[in-house]
Amino acid sequence: MVFVDEMKFVFQRESSTRKIGDPQTQEVSELTYQGDAVFSSGNHKKGIELIRKALKISEKDKLDLSKVADLLTIIGDMEIEARIDNGFKQHTRALEIRSNIQPNTEAEAESQDSVGMILLSYNQSSKALKYLEMALRFHKFQNPLSIKTAVQYTHVGQAQRSLGRLNDAYESFKSSLLILKNINDAKNEAANVHFLLGSLLREQGAHPEAAETHLNQAISLFSVNELSLIQISN
Repeated sequence: MVFVDEMKFVFQRESSTRKIGDPQTQEVSELTYQGDAVFSSGNHKKGIELIRKALKISEKDKLDLSKVADLLTIIGDMEIEARIDNGFKQHTRALEIRSNIQPNTEAEAESQDSVGMILLSYNQSSKALKYLEMALRFHKFQNPLSIKTAVQYTHVGQAQRSLGRLNDAYESFKSSLLILKNINDAKNEAANVHFLLGSLLREQGAHPEAAETHLNQAISLFSVNELSLIQISN
């Protein structure tokens, strides 16, 4: 969602710094700003409608295709958050555009991850892993020690675990944790990986003490709200 927040900021900045005589860009930026504000206020349906209107203008007037992809991504994430749809159609379209005009970029990797995680949620783990590994390759090349690389290792591990590749999943989770332990503002991400490692080891049944250690570390790192999620999962 951080990448999506960055896109919204760009639209808002364009709305305030636009050139006079560019009404289409102005309207798209203003609709995006309004849609985000309305959605955040709790009126999800209306917020998405406003973003869809901005998308229609962008497609009709053939503005920058990267902005079309950005709007599709925003709609997809809103649909998921509002539980209106699974966002798959929007994220797939965004990925198609970005693969054509923005190959080997963070934008393409973000779309690959989104499509992969949606597929994973629908138990299409083999397809999911393909997209998640592509995103991981990009982040490893860009910055092998970044939080985005760590999170991508986690996502890959989740897909591997879903496929029954438990040893591979363990290695992916460990790779994620090795990066996260050196990042100060990554406690929640580290807690999530500790929880995944603990539950994985518990599932394997071979290392009960290590499993409990990871689960206890997860509990110590998670915020109160996230801790309740762990308790529910157990």
